[in-house]
This record gives sequence, C-alpha cells and structure tokens, in this order.
Amino acid sequence: MKKFLLLPLLSVLVLASCTNAEKILPKADGRWENSRVEMKTYLDDSLTSDTAFFNDGFTNFQSDGSGTYEDNSGNITGNFSWSVDDDQLTVTEGTNSLTSTILELNRKSITTFTREEGDLFGATLRAETTLELNRVDN
Repeated sequence: MKKFLLLPLLSVLVLASCTNAEKILPKADGRWENSRVEMKTYLDDSLTSDTAFFNDGFTNFQSDGSGTYEDNSGNITGNFSWSVDDDQLTVTEGTNSLTSTILELNRKSITTFTREEGDLFGATLRAETTLELNRVDN
C-alpha cells in the first residue's frame, strides 16, 4: 500500500505554473493542505479505478527546494525544482523522481496533474493524478 501511495505523495510535492511563475513561485513556500487528490487508473484505455481523497494531509514547501508530505502514516521528505519555461515541477524522493504539470497556481491554491504510462503484461497501464492544495499559512 505504501508503494501505491508513492504516486499521489510525490504528486503532492509536484508543482509548475500557468500564471506568472516568477512572481508566484517564491510565495509557494509554506504549509499547504492536500484538499483533494483524485487518482484514475486505466488499463488499455478502460477506466479501472477512480478514487478521491479529501483533506489528506499536508505539504510543506521550503524556500531552499526541500519539502515534506505529512499524513497519518508519517512523513515523506524530498526535494523539488521548478521549470518556469515548461510549467513543470520535478519532485525527487530518494531515487524516485516525478514530474507534474501545474494547471493552476496562485497565492491561495495549487492544482497539479500527473500522468504515467507503462506496460503491464502486454496491456497499457495509465495512471492520472490531479492534486488540489490550499494554503494553510501566509
């Protein structure tokens, strides 16, 4: 179960911007509530799972590029890097790395989207995660 949760947990830390990122990104450090996480899984383009979590922990972004994810099962610590040019943020936790696209980023909320695809015994497995964060502190 912990391994299955790695995708949404990494997604929680993943950010990039559709708005003026250079003005907003320095303000993204702080504490954010993971307000909504929606995970959809497809096998050969057929939806096999659609799960949503609400108020599922917190994400803390530090101005030095480090961050933590907190929930009832513990904390995950990682690093993140912004790419203003292509509206993406890459999060690294240990040897795992995940890149997500930011759909929305402002001083009060962040929405990201992550899509991963791979082969599973000859079938195409695709996972899509949408994450909504709301700022807890200023």
